[in-house]
Amino acid sequence: MEIRHEEERIVLRSTEESFQKWTALRMVQGEAVRSLDYDQPFLSNRRKDSFIRRYANGAGTYLLTKADLFRRIMEMDIEEYIEAADYGILEDGAAYPAQEGMNWFVRDELFPMDGRKVLLLKFRTKESGHYLNDSMVRFVVSQIQMDVSEYRCVGIIVG
Repeated sequence: MEIRHEEERIVLRSTEESFQKWTALRMVQGEAVRSLDYDQPFLSNRRKDSFIRRYANGAGTYLLTKADLFRRIMEMDIEEYIEAADYGILEDGAAYPAQEGMNWFVRDELFPMDGRKVLLLKFRTKESGHYLNDSMVRFVVSQIQMDVSEYRCVGIIVG
């Protein structure tokens, strides 16, 4: 029914009264290995681990500062394609129509996005014209939107 990781142990909750003849396995994912003739990049949604990330997640607090916003962006596996350049908060987002995010299955239908201020995230590309640049921007915007619900997040690529 539930699996929970606590300090020095893993807690399993079940409807079973007896835990006889159970086997526990520990799985550790190894490094990804490319198959023959595959030369495209591996993409992941894994976030980089850091002390600040663990501390912020443990405390359950999110600071809405430029430094914290950029830290959360650069924790994502995007550094080969884009980097955070700047941001802005717009009262009227008419110039930036809503686009389908990568987390289309998660909706906040109680409070419509249309009435919210716009958090405009600006990115610089590492390699101009790379085919994954726009997808990386959409990915970051989708992830930040899940954390920052008081704004409608939009991402653009700047010079």
